[in-house]
Amino acid sequence: MKVLGINITDTGLQEAQDKITKSKVRPYLVVTPNPEIIIQAQTDHKLAKILNDADLSIPDGVGLRLAGINKITPGVVLMRKLCKIAATRNWGIGLYGGCDGSAKLALAELKQQHPKLKGWAKSGAKFSIFNFQFSNKEMVAKEKQWIIQKTKTDNTKIIFIALGAPKQEYFMEELKVNTILMAVGGSFDEISGKVRPAPKVISKLGLKWLW
Repeated sequence: MKVLGINITDTGLQEAQDKITKSKVRPYLVVTPNPEIIIQAQTDHKLAKILNDADLSIPDGVGLRLAGINKITPGVVLMRKLCKIAATRNWGIGLYGGCDGSAKLALAELKQQHPKLKGWAKSGAKFSIFNFQFSNKEMVAKEKQWIIQKTKTDNTKIIFIALGAPKQEYFMEELKVNTILMAVGGSFDEISGKVRPAPKVISKLGLKWLW
């Protein structure tokens, strides 16, 4: 269904992970729009197009219930599930983005939870939205080439990208490497422990944003 012109797949956690892991389409783009991102997309037509062209658009935000979405799938929960699946299937994963080393810290935590998990982590290049879109093509191309090479050598099947909206969506669209690509916002901070997870009661009340 559409929420303010943006495609949203009204899907639960199990259905979402099944769609992602069983898909043969590559690249397979997974976006996780919440109400804030949908509002951004009202004036950012590039972002709107990327969201609407994605292979799967996960409803990440309790506020979407007000728009008629019944099933909410938090991106960080889906990421954790996909990492567990990757460990059992011998899939390599990549974590790109975050700040202050959160990608490497999150990967270390995930490997502790799933000792068979293989993967790499790299902090995202510090570019502004303006530079990313218009003036720093050389840097973007360098980042893309590094990821493409790493994906080939490490058998990477899923890359989680945490640059914040809309930079992560722009970068996914530019990258389109032969993998599953998923936008995960601030998930690295939560998984690494840099940000304390909200209590379950807070999440159920839809106040995680306030926490």
